[in-house]
Amino acid sequence: MSRILIVGGGSEIATAIAKSLYESNKGSEILLIGRSGASMDHAFAFNTEIFGEYKCRTIECDFSDPHSTATTVRNAVIDFQPTISVLAAGINIIEPKSLDTIQMGLVNFISMCAAGEEILDHYKNADKSSLIVLSSIASFRPRPTNYNYGSTKAGLDFWAKGAMTTIQKSTEIILIRLGKVSTTSSLGHPWAPFTQTPASVGLRIAELVGRGTCTIWIPRILGLVAFVLWLLPKNIWIKLSIRQSKGKN
Repeated sequence: MSRILIVGGGSEIATAIAKSLYESNKGSEILLIGRSGASMDHAFAFNTEIFGEYKCRTIECDFSDPHSTATTVRNAVIDFQPTISVLAAGINIIEPKSLDTIQMGLVNFISMCAAGEEILDHYKNADKSSLIVLSSIASFRPRPTNYNYGSTKAGLDFWAKGAMTTIQKSTEIILIRLGKVSTTSSLGHPWAPFTQTPASVGLRIAELVGRGTCTIWIPRILGLVAFVLWLLPKNIWIKLSIRQSKGKN
């Protein structure tokens, strides 16, 4: 029986991942760690309806406090003993001010790295384990319209790639580089091609568990698109980014 831990368990993406992982691992138990609020309540209600109350538990955590996050996750892994873990917490604030940038850095990068270190420390004594890290195409090349968010995801992406070089064979790290996912929280964000649904993301991630350490783009075509965009001259890249940010929502 798998025990699934999702750090950042209140989002629509996290809910979809939990559902897909559960369906691939029938009888699993699920622990959601997330910020208090309506989204976390909805996630718990949704997961309880699907899995049953005894299969799903929640713990509240303030991801803007890395020390609290590390302590919460450490206690959770000791008690819950997860075999599959997901780092899914993240916020993207449009036109952020300085304090918003600090908030994104704490939530998206520092707290997720702290949580990841606690999980990997626990996995040192596990027979078979998986850590799934949600990164973003925004981490691949800075854009004038979202470099604040992209830099936080780039930090997490770099951490995951580094951790891949240190883990034992019984542990796999699956680094997911997402394009735009259509959720309630993404309303008002600029339009982007190849937009995915939370359900499609969840299904793809569930397919990858157990196949070994890897870096995956969702959707797959984003890997090729990112490579091409990386080759664009800087001035063209900037103009393209600004034009896309002013496109349809």
